[in-house]
Amino acid sequence: MYKPGENDFDLYWSRDEIVVTDIISEAPLRIDEPHKIMLEKKLVDMIADKLISTTYNKAEFPDVIEQVQSRYYLDKVRLLRYARRRNREKEMKQYLEGSAIENAVT
Repeated sequence: MYKPGENDFDLYWSRDEIVVTDIISEAPLRIDEPHKIMLEKKLVDMIADKLISTTYNKAEFPDVIEQVQSRYYLDKVRLLRYARRRNREKEMKQYLEGSAIENAVT
């Protein structure tokens, strides 16, 4: 689907669906592989993009952050710069520091 609305996405979504949207300016890109999504971009988009956020429960996000930090190198400067661009810097800082994890559980 190309830039589906939330209703279209809900109506036609399937497990192997591919959704194409316009890239946000100043999104982190890989120089060696420009068509692959950076982990930092994906994490911020999980919070900032309405369409992506409908595919998971918000209570799962703290666990996602915890798993990512334990398994992969996460460039926090890149992540926070993109989060600032998407107006989600404060929220991402809370998740990275763990305070949002405590609030999500209680």
